[in-house]
Amino acid sequence: MQNRRFCWLALGRPDLTPSHPVCVEPENGEWPVSLFDGLADEVESAIPGHALQRMFYGDERATREKPERIRRLSITEAVRRRLSGEDQRLARRTFCSEAYPVDDYYVVCVFQLPTRLFQQFPPIEVEWQETTYETSLVHACVNLLLEEGT
Repeated sequence: MQNRRFCWLALGRPDLTPSHPVCVEPENGEWPVSLFDGLADEVESAIPGHALQRMFYGDERATREKPERIRRLSITEAVRRRLSGEDQRLARRTFCSEAYPVDDYYVVCVFQLPTRLFQQFPPIEVEWQETTYETSLVHACVNLLLEEGT
């Protein structure tokens, strides 16, 4: 299938001193690193207002892990937002894994597919907790690939 991409984006962890603030793999791909300028600042400003900040957990472990989970989700959401403009320009849909800590970075696996694939095999919409999600065999395969990439 033409026009598909599997890439990784790494954002330096704020508590460590990575050699580069952002890394994109493959280095010679379509995305210039400049596309992610200011990403760390965007993530830091998104964390205080993240929806999970209003979530309260009954167990100590979940409460302890909550700040890290919010940071990882904020990174994933920021990467997805940055690539959404590229999606329209290149007629693609972008899927991102949850950011995962690897050495000095949080790494996000990114998988892009041509929009026409979703016209060929349209997903169904499912509502859950007042949010509408799309699901299909293509979505299930993408999720499996992102899990493997992570």
